[in-house]
Amino acid sequence: LTSLQTIDLSHNNIGNVGAGVVSAGLGGLTRLEALYLSRNGIGGVGGLALAHNVARLPALWKLFLRLNESVNAMEEATKAAIRKILPHVTDGLQYL
Repeated sequence: LTSLQTIDLSHNNIGNVGAGVVSAGLGGLTRLEALYLSRNGIGGVGGLALAHNVARLPALWKLFLRLNESVNAMEEATKAAIRKILPHVTDGLQYL
């Protein structure tokens, strides 16, 4: 599994709980280049969990979170926390 380069879990309705589970499993995936999680009902809690762990993925350059629940309704505190984490990732990240 450590050689995985792409994970596509789009359209699975994993929600915040699933995003947390996926996030927890990202640790050893040092070759992961693309993570697709569009249309999964992920809100602020799941987005924040993902942001923390995505910051530790050196090869990641595609992160798709389009059309997730609560993207526009995310609490400002959650958005601010994600913004603090993302600058560490965005050096090599080409898609978000």
